[in-house]
Amino acid sequence: MRNRGAISMIRRYITLLPEGKIFSTQDVLQFGMRAAVDQALSRLCKGEKLRRLARGVFVKEESGVSEYSDMDIAKVKAESFGRKIATLISPVSDPLTGDANRVPNTCTFLVSGHSSKFRIGDKTIHLKSVSPRKFQLVSNGAG
Repeated sequence: MRNRGAISMIRRYITLLPEGKIFSTQDVLQFGMRAAVDQALSRLCKGEKLRRLARGVFVKEESGVSEYSDMDIAKVKAESFGRKIATLISPVSDPLTGDANRVPNTCTFLVSGHSSKFRIGDKTIHLKSVSPRKFQLVSNGAG
Protein backbone atom coordinates (compact mmCIF):
# COMPACT_ATOMS: atom_id res chain seq x y z
CA MET A 1 0.00 0.00 0.00
CA ARG A 2 2.80 2.40 0.88
CA ASN A 3 4.50 1.66 -2.43
CA ARG A 4 1.55 3.07 -4.39
CA GLY A 5 1.84 6.36 -2.56
CA ALA A 6 5.57 6.54 -3.24
CA ILE A 7 5.24 5.78 -6.94
CA SER A 8 2.44 8.31 -7.45
CA MET A 9 4.43 11.03 -5.66
CA ILE A 10 7.55 10.19 -7.68
CA ARG A 11 5.57 10.23 -10.93
CA ARG A 12 4.20 13.65 -10.02
CA TYR A 13 7.73 14.90 -9.24
CA ILE A 14 9.06 13.55 -12.56
CA THR A 15 6.22 15.10 -14.57
CA LEU A 16 7.21 18.51 -13.23
CA LEU A 17 10.86 18.04 -14.26
CA PRO A 18 11.94 19.41 -17.63
CA GLU A 19 12.95 16.88 -20.30
CA GLY A 20 16.63 15.95 -19.92
CA LYS A 21 16.86 16.92 -16.24
CA ILE A 22 19.28 14.71 -14.27
CA PHE A 23 18.36 13.84 -10.68
CA SER A 24 19.44 11.38 -8.00
CA THR A 25 17.65 8.92 -5.74
CA GLN A 26 18.35 11.30 -2.85
CA ASP A 27 16.03 13.85 -4.48
CA VAL A 28 13.01 11.54 -4.24
CA LEU A 29 13.66 9.79 -0.91
CA GLN A 30 11.29 12.26 0.74
CA PHE A 31 8.37 10.47 -0.95
CA GLY A 32 8.67 7.12 0.80
CA MET A 33 10.79 4.40 2.34
CA ARG A 34 14.02 3.51 0.53
CA ALA A 35 12.75 0.13 -0.75
CA ALA A 36 9.56 1.69 -2.12
CA VAL A 37 11.49 4.50 -3.82
CA ASP A 38 13.97 2.07 -5.39
CA GLN A 39 11.15 -0.13 -6.66
CA ALA A 40 9.26 2.88 -8.05
CA LEU A 41 12.36 4.15 -9.88
CA SER A 42 13.04 0.69 -11.26
CA ARG A 43 9.48 0.41 -12.58
CA LEU A 44 9.65 3.85 -14.16
CA CYS A 45 12.90 2.88 -15.91
CA LYS A 46 11.30 -0.31 -17.23
CA GLY A 47 8.30 1.73 -18.34
CA GLU A 48 10.71 3.99 -20.27
CA LYS A 49 9.73 7.15 -18.39
CA LEU A 50 13.25 7.39 -16.93
CA ARG A 51 16.73 6.42 -18.03
CA ARG A 52 19.30 5.23 -15.49
CA LEU A 53 22.68 6.91 -16.13
CA ALA A 54 24.55 5.45 -13.16
CA ARG A 55 23.65 3.81 -9.87
CA GLY A 56 21.34 6.29 -8.13
CA VAL A 57 21.39 8.82 -11.02
CA PHE A 58 18.48 9.11 -13.43
CA VAL A 59 17.26 11.41 -16.18
CA LYS A 60 13.76 12.21 -17.38
CA GLU A 61 14.17 11.29 -20.99
CA GLU A 62 11.67 9.38 -23.01
CA SER A 63 13.58 9.56 -26.30
CA GLY A 64 16.84 8.08 -24.92
CA VAL A 65 19.05 9.74 -27.52
CA SER A 66 20.81 12.43 -25.49
CA GLU A 67 24.32 11.87 -24.18
CA TYR A 68 25.46 13.28 -20.85
CA SER A 69 29.05 14.09 -19.96
CA ASP A 70 30.90 12.38 -17.14
CA MET A 71 31.10 15.77 -15.41
CA ASP A 72 27.29 16.21 -15.48
CA ILE A 73 26.69 12.79 -13.94
CA ALA A 74 29.55 13.08 -11.41
CA LYS A 75 28.29 16.50 -10.32
CA VAL A 76 24.79 15.21 -9.57
CA LYS A 77 26.21 12.15 -7.80
CA ALA A 78 28.58 14.23 -5.64
CA GLU A 79 25.98 16.89 -4.81
CA SER A 80 23.46 14.24 -3.74
CA PHE A 81 25.86 13.37 -0.91
CA GLY A 82 26.57 17.00 0.02
CA ARG A 83 29.93 17.23 -1.76
CA LYS A 84 31.17 19.83 -4.18
CA ILE A 85 33.02 18.86 -7.32
CA ALA A 86 35.98 20.91 -8.52
CA THR A 87 37.62 19.63 -11.65
CA LEU A 88 38.74 16.73 -13.77
CA ILE A 89 42.24 15.36 -13.16
CA SER A 90 44.04 14.58 -16.38
CA PRO A 91 46.00 12.50 -17.23
CA VAL A 92 45.60 9.62 -14.83
CA SER A 93 48.59 7.32 -14.43
CA ASP A 94 48.20 3.56 -14.49
CA PRO A 95 48.72 2.27 -10.92
CA LEU A 96 50.14 -1.05 -12.15
CA THR A 97 52.74 0.19 -14.63
CA GLY A 98 53.21 3.77 -13.44
CA ASP A 99 52.71 4.84 -17.04
CA ALA A 100 51.60 8.46 -17.32
CA ASN A 101 49.28 7.63 -20.20
CA ARG A 102 45.59 7.76 -19.56
CA VAL A 103 44.06 4.68 -17.95
CA PRO A 104 41.36 3.38 -20.31
CA ASN A 105 37.76 3.86 -19.22
CA THR A 106 38.70 5.85 -16.11
CA CYS A 107 37.93 9.42 -15.15
CA THR A 108 38.87 11.20 -11.89
CA PHE A 109 37.34 14.33 -10.35
CA LEU A 110 38.41 16.25 -7.25
CA VAL A 111 35.70 16.61 -4.60
CA SER A 112 35.23 17.96 -1.11
CA GLY A 113 34.42 15.15 1.32
CA HIS A 114 35.23 11.47 1.12
CA SER A 115 36.61 9.63 -1.90
CA SER A 116 34.41 7.19 -3.75
CA LYS A 117 33.93 5.64 -7.16
CA PHE A 118 31.07 4.49 -9.35
CA ARG A 119 30.50 3.15 -12.83
CA ILE A 120 28.84 4.58 -15.90
CA GLY A 121 28.51 1.66 -18.28
CA ASP A 122 32.04 0.28 -18.65
CA LYS A 123 33.72 3.48 -17.41
CA THR A 124 34.82 3.97 -13.78
CA ILE A 125 34.46 7.46 -12.31
CA HIS A 126 36.65 8.26 -9.29
CA LEU A 127 35.73 11.08 -6.92
CA LYS A 128 38.99 11.88 -5.15
CA SER A 129 38.99 13.73 -1.84
CA VAL A 130 41.15 16.83 -1.38
CA SER A 131 41.69 19.07 1.63
CA PRO A 132 39.50 22.18 1.93
CA ARG A 133 42.49 24.45 1.27
CA LYS A 134 43.50 22.62 -1.91
CA PHE A 135 39.86 22.40 -2.99
CA GLN A 136 39.61 26.21 -2.79
CA LEU A 137 42.79 26.60 -4.83
CA VAL A 138 41.55 24.24 -7.53
CA SER A 139 38.05 25.78 -7.58
CA ASN A 140 39.42 29.30 -8.00
CA GLY A 141 41.84 28.28 -10.74
CA ALA A 142 44.80 29.55 -8.72
CA GLY A 143 46.20 26.03 -8.15
